[in-house]
Amino acid sequence: QTGSQGKDNRNGHERLRDERHGTRTENLAQYGYGCFKKTERFVKAVNESFFAERSPEKPIDIEIRNALSGEAKEIPIEMDEMWSFYHDKGHQVWLRWAVEHETNTPPAFVFGAREHKYLDELLKLLEPFHIGEIYADGYGAYVSRIDEEKLTVGKKNTQKIERNHLTLRTRIKRLCRKTICFSKKLEIHKAVVGTFINIFFFGRIFKLSAIL
Repeated sequence: QTGSQGKDNRNGHERLRDERHGTRTENLAQYGYGCFKKTERFVKAVNESFFAERSPEKPIDIEIRNALSGEAKEIPIEMDEMWSFYHDKGHQVWLRWAVEHETNTPPAFVFGAREHKYLDELLKLLEPFHIGEIYADGYGAYVSRIDEEKLTVGKKNTQKIERNHLTLRTRIKRLCRKTICFSKKLEIHKAVVGTFINIFFFGRIFKLSAIL
């Protein structure tokens, strides 16, 4: 092939400089090229829009019974954790998060080891959401940290959050069960997974050019 249809053998960074492809910053914003270490400032552990929509102080779109009683509607949630690795299989890290039982929308998440203190951290993030019934498996941390009146143990009511685990492992290669695509550092691992959760589940818009 010749002319405009000929094959472009230049390297990627050389093509980015070509005026036909726009500036490097424009391509970063459009295609998401760049280092994920710079996305750490973008990631938020709490779904702020989820909280704003369900705040008892919201002046519109509230249920009549809430307006009369002055009490916020309790939100039933599913809670679970998912293992992954960074650097190699000797460095394990757990994603511990929750989703609303009715809408499958996650309000918050944390990263850490499979220790009780990280469940405490997640529960603290969930305090403003007026959490009602909590569905989880029989892991000891849930039994010891959550009131018996609120906790319902069993896999029957955690199918939505379990399905979200499949979405994460399918969309993010470094979360596949059999992979060699590990993040070199824990910070990068958190940035990659956290960015995906913020965009895919929280519905936030990611503009890489704004944080470079």
